[in-house]
Amino acid sequence: KQAWSATLHQIVLKQFSSVGKGWFNVRETSKDLYKRGKLRRFLMLVRFLMQTTLRSIGLKSIDLLLGAVERASPVATQVRALAKVVNLIGPPSAPVPTAVC
Repeated sequence: KQAWSATLHQIVLKQFSSVGKGWFNVRETSKDLYKRGKLRRFLMLVRFLMQTTLRSIGLKSIDLLLGAVERASPVATQVRALAKVVNLIGPPSAPVPTAVC
C-alpha cells in the first residue's frame, strides 16, 4: 500500500544525493533555507502532479462505471400485462474500454 511512496522517496533522495550545498540539498537542516530553496518547490510540484494523476484516474473510473450502468439499464419499460413486463435495452454501443489509465 505504501510501496509507491517509499519508492518515490528513494528515487528523489538518490537523484539529489550528489548535490551538496545549494538549492536542492536534501540534507538541509535549516527550515528557513528549506522553505526558500528549490527542493521544496520541486517536491510541491511532484505532489501536485501526483494529485492530478490520481484525480484523472478517479474520474476515468467513474466514467467507465457510469457507462457500464447506463448500458445495463433499460431504455424503457413496457407493462403488457399484470405478469408481463418487458425492459427495452438500447442498441449495443461501442466496445467497452477496459483500461483505466
